[in-house]
Amino acid sequence: MTTANPHRLYRDAAKGFLFGVCAGLAEYLGLRTALVRLVFFIGLLVSFPLFLIGYLLLAWGLKPRPEHLYNNAEEEDFWRSVSFSPKDTLHRVRHHFRSMDDRLRRMEDLVTSSEYELERKYKDLA
Repeated sequence: MTTANPHRLYRDAAKGFLFGVCAGLAEYLGLRTALVRLVFFIGLLVSFPLFLIGYLLLAWGLKPRPEHLYNNAEEEDFWRSVSFSPKDTLHRVRHHFRSMDDRLRRMEDLVTSSEYELERKYKDLA
């Protein structure tokens, strides 16, 4: 992976009819592929040359989607949220680190308490 955020616009030839542009757009935007194809078809009816040239430029310019873009579904959800709502993602990451910090603080309090030391010495006697 060459970029830190793998959530980019790719063409997805595996799920596409021709070059996979509509499938790639659908995945990037989080929409159903059929909806993107329908919008593209309506666009072709309204302005054939513009949409055809746009499709061909995207087919030529977009990189193909790598086979294993994300390690798991959780990673995909994270990168999608970073791309679409960075403020919310920052809030979730802060909350996660605060909860980890609180947990670490409680563990440190337990390990450094006199009760922990006393219990450890009691176990050593047994």
